[in-house]
Amino acid sequence: MTLLQADLDERVMDRWGVYTNGAYTIGDLTILPGIRFDDTGIESNLLSYTLGATYQLTEKTVLRCYGAKGYSLPNALRVKPPEQVWTAQVGAESSELPYVWLKGTFFYNQLWDIDNAYIPDLKQAVRQGGEFEVRTVPLYGLFFTAGYTFTDARNRETNERIKTVPVHSAKLSLQYDDSHTGLRGVLTGNYVRWNTPPENGARDASVLWDLSLTKSISLREYAPELFFTVHNVFDNSQYQLFMLENTGRWLEGGMRFKF
Repeated sequence: MTLLQADLDERVMDRWGVYTNGAYTIGDLTILPGIRFDDTGIESNLLSYTLGATYQLTEKTVLRCYGAKGYSLPNALRVKPPEQVWTAQVGAESSELPYVWLKGTFFYNQLWDIDNAYIPDLKQAVRQGGEFEVRTVPLYGLFFTAGYTFTDARNRETNERIKTVPVHSAKLSLQYDDSHTGLRGVLTGNYVRWNTPPENGARDASVLWDLSLTKSISLREYAPELFFTVHNVFDNSQYQLFMLENTGRWLEGGMRFKF
């Protein structure tokens, strides 16, 4: 064991922070400021701040924007200053269309003081892209939700796209809820495009599906319920590295009690 390893094995980190947030409303505009001071425990004190705003454009449409400077909480093995980030987001959510709720967000992040063991030359990065969500109103107990994220992550110094950061990812969900019988069901799907080098042997051509069913024994508030879940329903493969394959199809079931 090296002296550095011995030092890290016995390392104690004390962290503390103070923060305050606020909200100020003028008509349909709400301003949301915040500030935070942190002692991270690794000889680095950081000041973080946020400033956001929402505007009620119509009764069913809200505009949002947000800017902040922050950091990633360091782990016990890190001896360098924490990774820091500056982020800006702008978006809107609306239910103007009949039976549908929509949300869209565009984001831009700058990161620095990066310490990535897998990409040693990555010290600064830029991540930008968009997130989009849609949800339907319940119809006979059924409703559908979906979300998609596009991320363009690049080395700020070379402008090369960063490997291992997914460019495309999506989630789908079909839910059923019958309050009269106490039966609920959720079918979820997860898709990700890993964006890894060919030698990683990644698998990302399939969607992983999970199915969960629950049934309350009675309609009382604290009544026990039966549950049954099938994970990875179609036994698909989705992993970033050939040595870290995902788990195949597996089942679980039982009874839950609420207290």
